[in-house]
Parts: sequence; C-alpha cells; structure tokens
Amino acid sequence: MKKSILFGGFILIISIFLSGCSEQPTETKNPDLLNVYTTVYPLEYFTERIGGTYVEVESIYPPGADEHTFEPSQKDMIKLAESDLFIFIGLGLEGFVEKAKGTLKTEDVTMLAAGERIHFEDSIDHEDENHGESSHGDENHEADAHDDGSHEEAGHEDQNHGADAHGDGSHEEAGHEDENHEADAHGDGSHEEAGHEDENHEADAHGDGSHEEAGHEDENHEADAHGDGSHEEAGHEGENHEADAHGETEHEGEHNHNHGDIDPHVWIDPVYAKDLAAAIKDQLILELPSHEETFNENYQALIKDLDKLNSQFNEMVTSAKHHEIIVSHSAFGYWEERYGIEQISISGMSTTSEPSQKELQNLIDHGKKAELKYVLFEQNFQSRLGEAVQKELGAKSLTLHNLSVLTEEDLNNGETYFSLMEKNLETLKKALND
Repeated sequence: MKKSILFGGFILIISIFLSGCSEQPTETKNPDLLNVYTTVYPLEYFTERIGGTYVEVESIYPPGADEHTFEPSQKDMIKLAESDLFIFIGLGLEGFVEKAKGTLKTEDVTMLAAGERIHFEDSIDHEDENHGESSHGDENHEADAHDDGSHEEAGHEDQNHGADAHGDGSHEEAGHEDENHEADAHGDGSHEEAGHEDENHEADAHGDGSHEEAGHEDENHEADAHGDGSHEEAGHEGENHEADAHGETEHEGEHNHNHGDIDPHVWIDPVYAKDLAAAIKDQLILELPSHEETFNENYQALIKDLDKLNSQFNEMVTSAKHHEIIVSHSAFGYWEERYGIEQISISGMSTTSEPSQKELQNLIDHGKKAELKYVLFEQNFQSRLGEAVQKELGAKSLTLHNLSVLTEEDLNNGETYFSLMEKNLETLKKALND
C-alpha cells in the first residue's frame, strides 16, 4: 500500500513538472534582430560593423577551417535553415553552397552572394601610379610555379608573369594589337583594357575556358580548381530567396554565370571589400528598413576605414625595395592588380591545387635568382610544398593572414579584419625590404 502511494505521488510530481513546462510561453522572435550566418570572416565582420545591435552574426566556418574544402554538418545546416540571412562570397569559392541551396529551398532564409555584387568592370584604376617595377614596363618572370596574369591599365605596358600551377585566361577587347607571350610550364593571362595591346598567351599543358559577360567580347579563362560550374543567382524556390544586386530576388535562370575563372579572394582587396560592404548594407536595409539611417552611418564609418587601409597599402608599396612574395597559395592576386605586389604562389587558387615538379623547380630557381629571403605561410593552411621550397631557398618563414577564417588564437586575442590587415602590412614591409 505504501509503495502504491509513493509511486502515485511520484507520477503526480512528474505530471505537474511536465505541465509546468508545457505552459511556459514559447520564445518570441525579436522583429528588430536578424539572425545572420556567413562563410568567410570578413563577411561576418562587415555585417557586424554595419548591422550593429540589430544583427546576431556568426561564421558557419569553425576556427582554422579551409574555406575551399569546408563541408557543413547536419547541425550547421539546421543553423542555416533557422537563420534570417545567409551571406556568402559566391564566385565558386564555397563548394557546398549549391547543395545548400537545394536543401534550404523550402526554408525562410534569404541567401546573399555578396561577392557577385563586386564591380569588376571598373577593374583596377591604379589611382596610385607608384606600384613599383612589377606594375610598369616589360617584365619577364619565368614559371614561378604559379599562373599570374599580366594586368594592364592605361599608361602601363605589358607584363609577363610566372604561373601558379593553373592557367589564367586572356581578357581581350577591341582596338588591341597582337603580341605573343610564351609561358614556360605555366599559363599567363592578360587583363587588358581599351587602348592597350592585345596579348596571346601560349601556355604549356594548360587550357582556357570561355566566359562571356554583357558589354565585353570573348574572354578566355581557365577555371582553377573550381571547374566550369555555373552559379545561379536569385531563385524563388519555396521560401528560400537569393538576393540580386539590390537585395531583391530574381527568378532562377535569369542570371546564369560561370565564375570558375574569377579569383574569389575578393575581401583581400580593400577597394573590392567596399563592394562587399555595400551589398551587405543594402540587404540589411531591405530586411529592416526602419533602421536604414543606422545602417548607412555604420557603413560610412566602415568605408572610411577601408579607404585608410587602401592608402596604407599604397604607401607601403611605394617605399618597398622589391615587389615579389612567395606564398603558399594564390589568395593574394588582387594585391598584384591594385598595388603591384606580385604573388609567386606554390599552389593554385585553391589549396588543393598543386604544381608539377617542373613548375616547382622553376619557382625555386626564380626564388634563388631574385634572392627572395622569405616564404609566406597562411594561418589556416599547412603547406608541405611550402616547407620544401623554404628549405631549398634557405629562406625564413613569415605568416600572411588570408582573413578567410580566424584561428583560436585570433579569437582569444580579439583580432579583427583591420588588426589582421595591419599585421599583414608589417609582414609585407619585412618581406619586400629584406
């Protein structure tokens, strides 16, 4: 009898507890707070700066992840499905995104490809004419085991750079004469503008793919480690929206571009970073229009900081003794286009792309000839080949942060986009002056 009473009392207590739990009010969502996930760290930082107290933002990448090879877990996908906004670069960088679009198509989450808002058609204006030797005159850099392209602007002659184990393509426009360049064990690509000479590049063991955009003639590219996959913008499938250039949505299939040829590491360039920030600002205004004034003010403050960073790069390059750096993979190409800092990369545009033995030897030979004293390694990529090159050259190592992801050490030290860029400037000063 006592046991029956005790058991009955236990059941009553459990029932009361469960009843109390069920009667607790469900958590209501704050309509003035956006839950945002991003891929690379700069997108997280820019969203945080612009959105302020109206966003909760987190990168889907864990500390130290590789932005090229990361695959989200089921838990990660649940986070994305429950978010209001998912911001990524696009341009072929995040391999998992296309699959994620299908998975999230019935969810109420807006997807923003911020990298595809960049005004590449404006190209590099070379507002600072002091970009050093690699930006002017006719230079011939033989097979540095990486495919750099010659990027030409008004008042500049052609440049022939070594290749990073993958082929860039020739960008041709009307009104150019024809020149032939032959790349030894690598593909050279030229980015040319009207009033400049046309360049044909013959690359050993490399092919070019074709990519056309409105207002341009044929441009030949080779997709580096991304293939020729097409990126589809703006699909209204279920409740999954991908924002267009104004944060609005367009029907799937209206914009279908091949981005395998474009360097996706756009955040490394402070000027292109402003376009990323603008895309984020525009989308936040669409999501929370009542806070437009705040978003615009925060955006302008961020732009001011990015302009200052751009000036710091220009000043650093002006006083540099030379303009070549050996890096573990091709994440810093936009510095060459804008500032004349030539990256001699061991791996291609993806960390999984490796050079041939001949290309590697050519890189080592060039490094010895140029008396380059440093090999620059990245914070999230351990390069076995980089260590071999360093040993062959008798060089020292330095760390150059690609800013794609933070490490645990970065998080513990409270690093930001700008503090890491300041450290990169110090690293470059050392590498370009010793």
